[in-house]
Amino acid sequence: MNLKSQIERVANIGVRSNYQPWEIFLTRKQNLITLLGVFNLIIAVVIFLLIDYPDMALEIGSCILISPFVLLLNHRFGYISASYAFAAVGYVVFFLLSVRLGEESLSVLYYFPLIIGLTQMLGRREMVSHLIMQLSICFVAIFLAVYFSRTGVFRSHNYGKNIEQIRMINIVFSIFTTMIFVIIITIESIGQEKQLKAAVKQKEILLAELFHRVKNNLNLVTSLLSLKKNTITSEDGKKALEECRDLVFTMAMIHTKVYSSGNMDKISFDEYIKELTGELIQSLSHGEKTTSDVNSDAVVLDVSQAIPCGLILNELITNSFKHGRMEGRALHIKIFLQAKENELELTFEDNGVGMKKEDKSKGTLGLELIQSLSDQLEGKMTIKDGPGFKFVLGFRRLN
Repeated sequence: MNLKSQIERVANIGVRSNYQPWEIFLTRKQNLITLLGVFNLIIAVVIFLLIDYPDMALEIGSCILISPFVLLLNHRFGYISASYAFAAVGYVVFFLLSVRLGEESLSVLYYFPLIIGLTQMLGRREMVSHLIMQLSICFVAIFLAVYFSRTGVFRSHNYGKNIEQIRMINIVFSIFTTMIFVIIITIESIGQEKQLKAAVKQKEILLAELFHRVKNNLNLVTSLLSLKKNTITSEDGKKALEECRDLVFTMAMIHTKVYSSGNMDKISFDEYIKELTGELIQSLSHGEKTTSDVNSDAVVLDVSQAIPCGLILNELITNSFKHGRMEGRALHIKIFLQAKENELELTFEDNGVGMKKEDKSKGTLGLELIQSLSDQLEGKMTIKDGPGFKFVLGFRRLN
């Protein structure tokens, strides 16, 4: 097994099948940063031995023995426990470096890559409380390290001329460690982005296929209802099937537009209104003269709002044909959709007989359906007195 495979194996320690993508990458980042930390400790031990400070090499070397427990905690209990263990090792190591080598050694610089590591290991909304806790502990540790390094209480040697050499090693090594941390984080982030893009693409394909199948099934139901209508002699039965067919057709048209647009959650509702109105007038007019006036601002609606809006329009147009016609006058329908910041106002008018007061008070089946659909949109509907019939619905558009 080559080195890359070994590193990948260590990176995946603690990754579980039920983890969400962000949890997988936090776990991997933690393992890789821990691995880099162990590597840095080994280099530090070698450097202290080379410059003839065996006591420091022994103290730092003992911390290497603790580091594997971070990976073990990640494997057994998860990345939160492991992050605390990783931070604890860092606090101990950098405190020892600071107080043993003194303030002038600039060992406190090693806390900066530790802060970067903690931010990356816990940098999620779900982990914000742990991140605040860890950074608070880290700042306390920095304060204590600076304080005791200045007092010289734990300082074991007077390094004299070698302090310049130690200071330079600390500056270079802390910068090197920070750079390596950033490189690891960047590589993992790029890998995460690629996987997320692939997952999103796969879900878009599956969702497009779902819309395609729903569209086909609804169109099939529409065709079956049309065929069934032709076999029924009862006029009431025909009208009932016709209404059902138009409702199914209204929903099918939304799925058709979603599938054809390539946007799986939104549709151009102004275009939809014009197409739906034209189709319903052609279906319901039965050769009688009917005119329409459809004006709409350019509005893109979420599918969850487009479907109830479409069904409301279907019900309004159907009711105009059923109850609004007047002898000797062509039915004229007006539809307006106006966008006002995050608010939308849908207005429907016809030149028919209007709604009777008793129908408003007791509520017809069609009116109850419209009210129910308006409630789904969390909107406010108003039916205004004539001449004709006028309906206004205001609702907030989803972002």
